[in-house]
Amino acid sequence: MFNKFGKDDLVAYSEHPRSIPLGIVKSIEEKNGKAVVMVYVLDTIFEDEIGTVKCVPYHKLDLVAKGE
Repeated sequence: MFNKFGKDDLVAYSEHPRSIPLGIVKSIEEKNGKAVVMVYVLDTIFEDEIGTVKCVPYHKLDLVAKGE
């Protein structure tokens, strides 16, 4: 069902395809009937979010690079 990207892949917001990648996928879960992605944040405009895990809706992310 969730085949756009998977665990350890590098993702970015689909609204900003030329932006620096957001982070690394830690897990993909279903909450309240919607798919959400737990992302280890590598880059954001908010310095205190770097290095944290953020919950982002699955449909708002695109694959940048496959993890190894």
